[in-house]
Amino acid sequence: MKSTQFNQSVSYNVLCYTKPNADGKNLIFMRVIIDRKKKDIGLNIYWPAENFDNEKQIAKPRHFKDIAVEAVNMVLNEAKARASRIKLRYFTETRLLSISLFKKEFEQFESRENFLFYWEEKIIQVLKDGVIIEYTAVRHRTNLIRFKLFPVLTLSLPCLTSIAV
Repeated sequence: MKSTQFNQSVSYNVLCYTKPNADGKNLIFMRVIIDRKKKDIGLNIYWPAENFDNEKQIAKPRHFKDIAVEAVNMVLNEAKARASRIKLRYFTETRLLSISLFKKEFEQFESRENFLFYWEEKIIQVLKDGVIIEYTAVRHRTNLIRFKLFPVLTLSLPCLTSIAV
């Protein structure tokens, strides 16, 4: 059996744009580089550039007891973890990852872990692609809403707790 070596260069960093918006805040984005091709993915977070550490890839407090900095850093860490899981999944499956695949996976990552989110995204996608008409999409959305409102059943099975393993 011949072994092939899997070599693909994938890196990502969370950075802050140098040009501020009208409020004086800068967009925080993730720069992804795959095989020397780069793509910037906005994280929809705006923070002052002087309060962002590009080396550590974290937001710094804007003032004493700034409570928003913790929430921003949690979102940044979640984005880095999401990118890491995408990279790891493609590496373990020895599949080549492209910029467009990474962007699609990154933006639709929630659909891998949340079926309801996936269902909602799929309705939008098939409607946009012309696979279904608006009437069908409305019916799908109605079913999705009913499913979300359906009470969650929690079963208590005392017979299972008495089984010795």
